[in-house]
Amino acid sequence: VTLKRLLWNMVPYYESKGYAGLYYGQIQSAAASFGNVETIKVHTGQKTRFANAEIEFLFTPETLAPYDITEMNDTSLIFRVKISGKTILFLADASTPTDGRQNTTVSLLYRMYGAELKADICQIGHHGWNGGSVDIYNAVAPDVILWPVEESRWTTVCRYPTSKHLLKLLAEGTIKQMYVAKDGQAVLPLT
Repeated sequence: VTLKRLLWNMVPYYESKGYAGLYYGQIQSAAASFGNVETIKVHTGQKTRFANAEIEFLFTPETLAPYDITEMNDTSLIFRVKISGKTILFLADASTPTDGRQNTTVSLLYRMYGAELKADICQIGHHGWNGGSVDIYNAVAPDVILWPVEESRWTTVCRYPTSKHLLKLLAEGTIKQMYVAKDGQAVLPLT
């Protein structure tokens, strides 16, 4: 693998309140192992192109300011890819916290964009472990969902409220297709 460019926005340890910043050094070391890699720190609202795809960053960690970053999942880069007439939303590890925090990636993302989150395809947040929120998935209203979870965790993930909501939308036909990582490889045509 030849890695030429890395788009990121990692939270340094000194800016986080907890373990979120511990990953910063690990990712820097991993990137350095590829040699001379151009790194670009992306920000909310920034757009870039890769071949015929437009990538728009909807949420980066500094968007949480002035709130403390206490959870690694709140440092997720959330972005939308437009390619071949389709829009794909990647929610990364965005999750609804169970500790009652209100100003998180998920809540702020929904307040910032609401219905503008609409996309044809959506990668489920945080593997389905309380990933995203019912409000976000209703706003996205995807035809297709990409569910990155391994088989050994599928039955547990399906118990979360957001997962139940997505499976209900699939059963009703509102969501037309679901691709789950546990099912192996699949090709998703964009045309």
